[in-house]
This record gives sequence, structure tokens and C-alpha cells, in this order.
Amino acid sequence: MIVVSTVPNQAIIDLVGFTLIGIATMQAEVLVGPLVLFATPEQMVGRVFSTLGTVTTLSSLLATFLSGFVGSTLLQGIVVHLPTGELNAINLLHIGAGVLIFVAGLHASCQFRTLHERTQRHRKADHHPGTE
Repeated sequence: MIVVSTVPNQAIIDLVGFTLIGIATMQAEVLVGPLVLFATPEQMVGRVFSTLGTVTTLSSLLATFLSGFVGSTLLQGIVVHLPTGELNAINLLHIGAGVLIFVAGLHASCQFRTLHERTQRHRKADHHPGTE
């Protein structure tokens, strides 16, 4: 995403960046759904998913506000010079957020895999042949 932030007027690079963002978003959504379903009682699933959607939308709005506020006040004047251009405070905040989201996605993926394996073991342990 550094390249997308520092090279102006490059439509191909922007399309590649947006494609990568889309793939990451899809993977996050695919992982979050089953994790929430595993952890939530059946009668609470609708409430939990509606709350999750609301919190996601509000956090997106809050992140946009905080990014502009922090970039224009606390990090004003911070510039990183690269051979392809410069990264200002907003670029650095977005790169940092992207790294955090990526690490959180890896953690969720590992948790999902562990939870799925544990569920499979319990199902095999609870299954008794000839009792169906």
C-alpha cells in the first residue's frame, strides 16, 4: 500500500491496491462470520450481527475523523522521504492501521483454525457408531 500512497496518477497501481484491499476485506468477513456463529448462542445471533454491523460502521466513521485530527495536529510536519515520493502523517497512519488490521486478520485466522479443529475433535469424540 506504500506504492499506492506515493505514486500519483498511476491507475494500474491503484487498481492493484484496491484489489488487494478487497481480497483482505473478503477474507476478514469470511472469518468473522463463523467465529461469531461459534461463539454466540443461537437465540442471540441476530442481535450480535446487528450490533457488529453498527459498531463496524461507527468505527469506520470514528477512524476517518481521528485520522484527520491526529494527522493535522499531533503528527503535523512529519514527512518520510522515499525514492518514489513522500509519505505524510495521514499516509503513515493508514499504513500503521493496515499493518494492525493484517496482524489481527492473521490472529483471527489462527483462532478460527484452532476452533474448527477443536470442534471437529469434539464431534468425533461424541460420535458413537451404531447409535444413530
